Amino acid sequence: MNKSPVYSVKYLFFFTDDDVRAGLMWSEGLDEVFRENYMADPTLLWQYFGSAKGFLRTYPALKWMSADKEDAPAEDLIFDCRNRQWYIQATTCSKDVVILVDNSGSMAGMRNTTAKLVLHSLLQTFSNNDFINIFKFNLTVDTIVPCLGNYSLVQVTIHF
Repeated sequence: MNKSPVYSVKYLFFFTDDDVRAGLMWSEGLDEVFRENYMADPTLLWQYFGSAKGFLRTYPALKWMSADKEDAPAEDLIFDCRNRQWYIQATTCSKDVVILVDNSGSMAGMRNTTAKLVLHSLLQTFSNNDFINIFKFNLTVDTIVPCLGNYSLVQVTIHF
């Protein structure tokens, strides 16, 4: 097993994001801490540091699951630890959220597609501790998912 540290960054932003580069340099000090922890307790198999900038430092190193695959899906190459459930649960408190989606005629076409993408991304940030409901509005307000109830909040369920 390779006992060197490794880090993962958001693939598309690595070369342009000075904050990420600065964070990588700052967190290099963790490499020695990771090694010392392992020497003190060899049963400690994995150590992780998830940065608020989105990169992940891992010890010991591991081969990125799709780094060598040309046909790897983009989501495998664009890793951001801030979108992982373990990070979200560790860094946020529970939330009660009502999401309103504009359903008027001005939201046709690309605006509607963009709204759906934003909604999908937003839903990824919730954990089992959160309660939400989603409504569409135009002249009236309606729930998007009728089984969620008429104006009540429902606990988020995470599916992997």
